Amino acid sequence: MKKITMLAGALLAGLCAYNAEAQTQTAVGRAAFVANTDVQVSGAPITRPANTTAYAVGQLVANDTVAANVAPIPIAICRASGDVGLLKGLRVEKSSPNITNASFRIHLFRIAPTMTNGDGGVYLPANGRASAEIGYFDVTMDLAYGDGAKGTVAISERGYTCPPTAANLYALIEARGAYTPVSGEVFNVAFEARH
Repeated sequence: MKKITMLAGALLAGLCAYNAEAQTQTAVGRAAFVANTDVQVSGAPITRPANTTAYAVGQLVANDTVAANVAPIPIAICRASGDVGLLKGLRVEKSSPNITNASFRIHLFRIAPTMTNGDGGVYLPANGRASAEIGYFDVTMDLAYGDGAKGTVAISERGYTCPPTAANLYALIEARGAYTPVSGEVFNVAFEARH
């Protein structure tokens, strides 16, 4: 009986130690992760050019009208290079409350793409990143506030693998409606994922 009690105590101590280890937090970039749990990670905001030219369906929404200066949005969702996980949700926010025709497609990549065109040009990656694109997600911004607007979409657990040499995934925004922006409008993208 004494041996059984000692064995049960040892097993309980081991389980407690395992649970404590599983809850260890690790900071990577701008996000803090807890193992085996859901996290929300926001990208770095982009400020679009100082114009109010309406977008057509299929045009790029970006930080610059010059293709060479387009900066994909880095999403620091990887705990380490080669990390894997499941995407569960997406949120897009912008600094203008206008939600008329505010429909966008968010493209997510394992490797930062370069573009053929800049903001307001046809969405067209230049460097053959088809194999690096994890997928795209359509979002309609339907929530307007005094200081901006946002839209969300649930994702049916799309798997991803982080690149072997970096801790970021990368997002690009494509207009899917005839959206008229404000000058210098700020956009941001955030993903919910499970590690």
